[in-house]
Amino acid sequence: MKITTLISSSKIKSKIKELVKKIKKDHKEVIFITVAIGARTFSKEIRKNIRSKNYEVKLKSYQNTKSTGKIKLIKDIKENIKGKEVIIIEDIVDTGLTIDYLKKYLKNKKKVKSIKLCSLLSKPKRRKKNIKIDYLGFTIPDKFIVGYGLDYNGRYRKLKYIGVISEDK
Repeated sequence: MKITTLISSSKIKSKIKELVKKIKKDHKEVIFITVAIGARTFSKEIRKNIRSKNYEVKLKSYQNTKSTGKIKLIKDIKENIKGKEVIIIEDIVDTGLTIDYLKKYLKNKKKVKSIKLCSLLSKPKRRKKNIKIDYLGFTIPDKFIVGYGLDYNGRYRKLKYIGVISEDK
């Protein structure tokens, strides 16, 4: 495996400061819902400067490097968040299927007041659902990426940058 830097650690840090400023401007009180496990690193950095409750959901939609197209809720929110404003924190919006599922779930089952989306990365070429990203870090090409919370079979998650993974030839 070869990993080439796509987005440096310093660019990520700078973008997070920008996103935090926008979120603070738009919200006095909000609940964060972090999509585990990939978004934990990004969520932690966003929440360093915004005092708010954070809940974590865990969904499964990938097998190796491919989306299965099926979403499974593995870890739910136990607390009552009915009537609350929420921001979903996601590492990457790829096909959009996971976020579409989660937004419908939060609206219909959890009865939240409003839902916004904060994603570090967006891969629009792969989109199958029309997803609005309210707070976006970076738009990236259709490449398999790792680092900053994103992994390949449990590896490379702790890299401080976003890298493109490719097979050595």
